[in-house]
Amino acid sequence: MMPDQALAGLDALIRDTTPEERPALVVALAARLATLGAKLIPERPVQIASADPERWITPDRAAEIAAVPKRRVYQWAHGKRWASRLSRKTLRISERGFRAWLAMR
Repeated sequence: MMPDQALAGLDALIRDTTPEERPALVVALAARLATLGAKLIPERPVQIASADPERWITPDRAAEIAAVPKRRVYQWAHGKRWASRLSRKTLRISERGFRAWLAMR
């Protein structure tokens, strides 16, 4: 069925429904609209979590990886998801998250 024919049929159905039938028609149309809308979103491949456990590194190691002074790592870490302050004086960095962040910089 061509889209124009389908829309004409839909228009006729809407026009011919009784007031008692309209709530059920609205629900049925909403469900179909949601299904159609979901098909507009492109499918993305499912990412399987890495089998490697999360590795947390010290600021010294992160500075080596980035080839910057350790002080710069502390500045970068402020508010980042890849940084975790275990205490006031202890900072640990997710190596995977840090490397991904560096690659995007």
